Amino acid sequence: MMPLLAWSAWLLFSIACGALFVRWVRQTGELIAPFPLVLATLGFYFVPRAFYLLWFHQAPLSSAGLPYQDQLQLMTTAMAVGLLSLIAFAYGHGRQSAVDAAVKIRFALPESDPARGFWIASGAAIVGVLCVAYLVHEAGGLGYALRHQYELSDLLEGKKAFFEVSRLLIVPSALLLIDPVQRRSRWWVWVLAIGSGVILYALGRRSLVAMAIGYPIALYHLTIKRIPKRFLITGGVFGGIALFSLSYIRLIPSDRLGHALGVFVERPVAMIHFANSTGELKVFDATTIIIRDVPREMGYTYGASFARVPWMVVPRAIWPSKPNTLGNVLLSNNLPNLHTGYPPTAIGEFYAAAGWLGVMIGFLGFGWIARAMWEWRQRNPGIGNASIYLACCFFAFDFTRVGDPSRTVWFFLIGVSFFTIAFSLAAGFRPRQGSMPDENLLVPLT
Repeated sequence: MMPLLAWSAWLLFSIACGALFVRWVRQTGELIAPFPLVLATLGFYFVPRAFYLLWFHQAPLSSAGLPYQDQLQLMTTAMAVGLLSLIAFAYGHGRQSAVDAAVKIRFALPESDPARGFWIASGAAIVGVLCVAYLVHEAGGLGYALRHQYELSDLLEGKKAFFEVSRLLIVPSALLLIDPVQRRSRWWVWVLAIGSGVILYALGRRSLVAMAIGYPIALYHLTIKRIPKRFLITGGVFGGIALFSLSYIRLIPSDRLGHALGVFVERPVAMIHFANSTGELKVFDATTIIIRDVPREMGYTYGASFARVPWMVVPRAIWPSKPNTLGNVLLSNNLPNLHTGYPPTAIGEFYAAAGWLGVMIGFLGFGWIARAMWEWRQRNPGIGNASIYLACCFFAFDFTRVGDPSRTVWFFLIGVSFFTIAFSLAAGFRPRQGSMPDENLLVPLT
């Protein structure tokens, strides 16, 4: 009976996630938006991993000691909680109050002056390169950093501020992408974006590489010419596979990479087991640990992790007793020997706050915010506003995947600050433009 319930919960979650995604695309034709990104993120981390565990009769991370029926019950509960999150998110996203709130937002960035934009972009690029060079030097040099990327977090502990400032390398692409006279992209900005991605790769942060290369593509799509959905989907799939594979390739020594690939070609099932043995897909397992241990082993947080966000920017060197994130608590309690983290996703974060009720309320609010982000962009065209909107989209993905509000909120606020300052300086503080709706960008939702 329990296997049937587990497979039914998996199937219902998969159908709901896919149906909501398809409905959105049919209504709007837009893939670069918070709503489909949240759905795609939950689907990516829940559907394949849960299928693997059920099909191969494997236990979720740190739950192998449970009887098999209890393992199935745990996965069934996780999928049911995930289904609740989808329903609540879609309901919150459909509220008219979110649309009304977006209309009242007066924040909008001015258009960049070409000459000033060039100098502001040059300054941002220089500062970003210097930060990357400093971090690589502190890690032991470029060669050592590239060979020991999974150790960079430990090697560069206490230098998080330099990681944040290195994101200035993404700003020049936004400032310089569009030629204001010919209203088309500058070819050399694409070269600049690829170069920024190569430079940021040395820091071992896939998110920075994805943003460096993905930002100009998304800006082109939003402000110059829409890229057909088939190309966006194809490019997104290949880009996602490349970033996903990168986390595993770095685990294999270069002299053994060829042998490993040969084994995977001969035995494809070995690649499936390898992909599930470590890394990204175990994010689902982190959610199951939260559902298993809260509130019996870990008490409810009652939203404390959200309330302390304003103070979490303080370095631990100044605030030694600064609370650990939920992901770190999860590791210390269950997997103390691991150095890599397994974030519990937004579902785990909300569940830790107040169980099923926390997931329902949390995703209602999350969906409401996602709709307000979308509506604000519809009413505020221009490349500066598009840059802020893309930061909102990345926040939707990042928070869904990680759940840690102290990290994701500050990552978002710092990025928005960089773009706001850069475009304001590049515009010479001229009156704002682009605060009125662009009828070509407005897409009716039926």
